[in-house]
Amino acid sequence: MKNINLIKTLKIAAGSMLAIIIAQSLNISYSTSAGIITLLSIQNTKKETINVAVKRGGSFFLAILIAIITFTLAGYSPISFGIFLLFFVSISYRFELQDGISINAVLMTHLLVEKSVSYSWIINEAGLFLIGSSIGIILNLYMPSSKASVVEFQRKVEKKSRGVLENISKRINGEEVHEENINQLFKILKTAKRKAYENMNNTFVGDTQYYIDYIEMRKNQTKILKKIYENIALLTGIPNQGKIISQFVLKISETYHEHNNGKTLLKELNELKINMKNEPLPADREEFENRAILFMVLSDLERFLELKVEFSKQMTFD
Repeated sequence: MKNINLIKTLKIAAGSMLAIIIAQSLNISYSTSAGIITLLSIQNTKKETINVAVKRGGSFFLAILIAIITFTLAGYSPISFGIFLLFFVSISYRFELQDGISINAVLMTHLLVEKSVSYSWIINEAGLFLIGSSIGIILNLYMPSSKASVVEFQRKVEKKSRGVLENISKRINGEEVHEENINQLFKILKTAKRKAYENMNNTFVGDTQYYIDYIEMRKNQTKILKKIYENIALLTGIPNQGKIISQFVLKISETYHEHNNGKTLLKELNELKINMKNEPLPADREEFENRAILFMVLSDLERFLELKVEFSKQMTFD
């Protein structure tokens, strides 16, 4: 993150300086405005930079149109500028062009100061806008790849998820565990999702949507694991089936990774459910309730594995 901030700072400094130099070399008045436009054009991602530039371009044409009408009819005074802003800001928000309000309002003050909406001054303002925006876009075409960071967080999610599954296995077996792991997992997933979106917004080619879908799938799985935690906390004893289910959860943990589509585990789980249904009835109420909880756990694990199977259908390793 520090490197990204440093690169953005360097882009802003170098880009603003370059924009002013180009504007001055072309004898464009108010050349420093080109530098400010470059500063405001450099966003955090490539797609964000282009989207903002497009909106500001539309806002520029709107500002020019309103300024010509307003200044021609009402003259060049603070009151006429207030009228200009009244219409410009209102219409900008109506058509979601508010990103261009501040930049283009400043550009229109040049027309106000010069008391002219002549063709030459409109070209002057267009030149400032094009130079500033273009420099910002060009500089932001270089953006350090965040794919490695996304993959790193994928691995962190998988590692922490394995730890959560191990804890569930231990808890079913009667061992004391804490829920801290699952809370930490939610935090890692949140960061991983943000990284995945950054990667998508800095890439114009490639299947970047995969990483977002993958993290979303793992997030949904984690919600199920949290529910399992809550259910096994209700256990007052460990029926005979508990050890078998505990071992099965441990097996899920050991085979938990990106390229395991979950089909084999899902088949094994269905066999476990059938075996549980065919076992003798509980001896007392407590055993009945504990076995019911374990059956709910198996149902939740079934949905847990189904999420991975559904996700894997679109993957080449399926």
